[in-house]
Amino acid sequence: HKHLPWDLWLGLLMLFLPLSDTLLKILISALALFVAVLAIASLRAILKAKRSFDPAWNLWLGCALSWASAAILLLIQTHSDPNLSSDLLSFLPWWIGVLCLVGGAVMPVNAMLGKIIPFLIFLHLRRQTPMGKRVPSMQVILPPQRLRWQAYSLILSLLCLLLLPVAPLFFKYLGGVTFALSQALIAILMLMSLARYRRELGKVL
Repeated sequence: HKHLPWDLWLGLLMLFLPLSDTLLKILISALALFVAVLAIASLRAILKAKRSFDPAWNLWLGCALSWASAAILLLIQTHSDPNLSSDLLSFLPWWIGVLCLVGGAVMPVNAMLGKIIPFLIFLHLRRQTPMGKRVPSMQVILPPQRLRWQAYSLILSLLCLLLLPVAPLFFKYLGGVTFALSQALIAILMLMSLARYRRELGKVL
């Protein structure tokens, strides 16, 4: 952790070096294996945490599963026969991209927003509220059920986007709309939290 982000930049730089095909395949395989092991270890930690009551728990679970799946699919793509014609092999780049971007990047960001913003609002209200007056809890500022519905909508959009290569004409609209709605929903929830902060602040000022 203390070596970040230089180790990430070094790993990316190695992919741009003029390497032979064999050496590049070994490097990509090692990287994919490292990500797979790290993701599986994260998955085990998430399952052991037993925080299923947490509305963001499903998103962290989906994030770990997405990275593990993307790494395994990258290994399959790297070592598959390029002369082999198969629909499933042609789907691999799309699946890897969706798993990394939506499952591996968007999901944890949404999960963190649902926790960090209400906490910051609670913290600021507690500092600005006179002693003896009650401060609304994080669950009151942003009810967990709303976060749960947002998490479900994002998971649904991920599934629709993964199914896009199977039926592009249908899932390109469904996947795009569900993903846009899931991100619009998290934005609305953040704005509602901000509005609650302003209301509570107006009561004490």
